[in-house]
Amino acid sequence: MRHLLAAAIVGCLVLSSPGQSLAESQTVTKITPEQFTAVLKRAGYPSSVRQSADNQKYVLTKMQDYAVYVEFYDCDGKGCGSMQFWVKFAKDDAMTIDYANAWNANWRFAQAVIEPDGGLLFKLDATLAGGVTQGNIEDTCTLFDGLLKQFNGFHYP
Repeated sequence: MRHLLAAAIVGCLVLSSPGQSLAESQTVTKITPEQFTAVLKRAGYPSSVRQSADNQKYVLTKMQDYAVYVEFYDCDGKGCGSMQFWVKFAKDDAMTIDYANAWNANWRFAQAVIEPDGGLLFKLDATLAGGVTQGNIEDTCTLFDGLLKQFNGFHYP
């Protein structure tokens, strides 16, 4: 019995260490980019951890044939408490402020924003506040993927 208890304690410590994968039913309030990448891969999305010019880690994945970037916020030594998924679309005369506003008025969760350079940023913010499971994180990834598909087919008169 002691060996079983010791093994369980070691297992919990390994799963809660930064850089390690998450247990399927484990509730977390922080996640590292490496853990997030593992969740994405388990959900079927190719992904990798990258580093920006200012030494911030982010995740690059692919959804609906678009490069999707995931940036992390509220970070400390234990991981990050929130993230933002985003795709940047080049300037397109059809993607106006009215187009973005029409999307935002009709759809929840993901937001379309016209950038100063005329490009469009499609983004979704997610938080781990209060604790979420791996399944919830996977659902958030699937949600953004589905919304990106809807946005790809969105037409505004």
